Amino acid sequence: VFFYSSILIELAKIRCLFAIDFYVTIQCVMNNREVHEVINFIKRTKNKILAYDEATTKQAVILRILKSLGWDPFNPEEVCPEYLMERQRVDYVLKDRNKNEVFIEVKKPSEHLANHEEQLLAYSFREGVKIAILTNGLDWWFYLPRADGKWKERKFCTIEINNKQHTKDIAKKFERFLLKDNIISGIAIENASSVYREKQKLSLLLETIPNAFERLIFKKDRRLVNLIVNKTKEICGYKPSTDLVLRFLEKVNSHELLDAKSKRSNILHSKKGKKKSNNFPCDNEVKGKTPTIVIFEDKKQSVSTWKEVLLSVITFMLSKHEGDEFNKVLELRGRKKPYFSKNKYDLRSPQRINGTDIYVETNLSAEKVVRLAKYVVSLMGHDDNLLLVRCENKKSG
Repeated sequence: VFFYSSILIELAKIRCLFAIDFYVTIQCVMNNREVHEVINFIKRTKNKILAYDEATTKQAVILRILKSLGWDPFNPEEVCPEYLMERQRVDYVLKDRNKNEVFIEVKKPSEHLANHEEQLLAYSFREGVKIAILTNGLDWWFYLPRADGKWKERKFCTIEINNKQHTKDIAKKFERFLLKDNIISGIAIENASSVYREKQKLSLLLETIPNAFERLIFKKDRRLVNLIVNKTKEICGYKPSTDLVLRFLEKVNSHELLDAKSKRSNILHSKKGKKKSNNFPCDNEVKGKTPTIVIFEDKKQSVSTWKEVLLSVITFMLSKHEGDEFNKVLELRGRKKPYFSKNKYDLRSPQRINGTDIYVETNLSAEKVVRLAKYVVSLMGHDDNLLLVRCENKKSG
């Protein structure tokens, strides 16, 4: 009797565990479906939402999203509105057992979020909150207030709800960082910390790689010299002397290489006794000209502005290189600002690249467009000499 009773007890435990797992699975599926429905609703009504004030945004968008992620907006002990702290009010605090887990600051959809991040992070840090969110309902900026670095560096994720972003991808981000179960279990902060560490690592690499390159060039590292010697012989069949390579590196150090390349291009693209080609070979030939056609390998695109030139080249590259490979464009920076960013507010005149969450700077001169287009082509592993733009002189009057 004892033996059979033990078996029945174990079977009951197994049934109970199965029932719990089944319930959790059903809840996850239901939550996932509800998140998708809310995101699609916001996409459909985006134009209407843009006219909302802050209060309407909270009611129609913010609470709707929180509910889909498992939070109870009708329970002030879980979703606490207008939380008073140091004479400041936080729009929402998400709580677990009376502990503040997430601060959410809400602005109206037409408002620029960058003007408010420092204040939010300051009092989030003082309160010891692990995750802070700044949103206007359509754009959601996620921060780790207690992480190292400047305010802007503590932003680990940006979500933009629009028709260019797949609903599945948007939902996945919300669930990773804001799903109630993930916040309470600590999984959300683990996910956030992992993303933040990867961003810090990438930032350090992007900062260090140019320094490493400069050290190789300036110190004329013997390994680099040998590499250039061997590669030159492999390409043309002739082995250059070490002295010739060192002279080349001297030109790189003194920035003479760019001028030399421009002069060489002029020679290649002009013939004695004939009119110079209107296909641009170098930056100083585009002044006062209007582009008409972009050509790369077997692709051709009619254009009328230098902005269209840049976007056409990017489209060409995106058709050949997708995902992480194309994301290498995020490495390209000017002296003060990036040329590409996932945050449109990093750029003066951002243009979203179709099919991606990346923006490109379009407020560029013709010369900079040419230079950037060549950088992109080279970065993707192509010969930038294959990129041509047919131009015509600007018509006066």
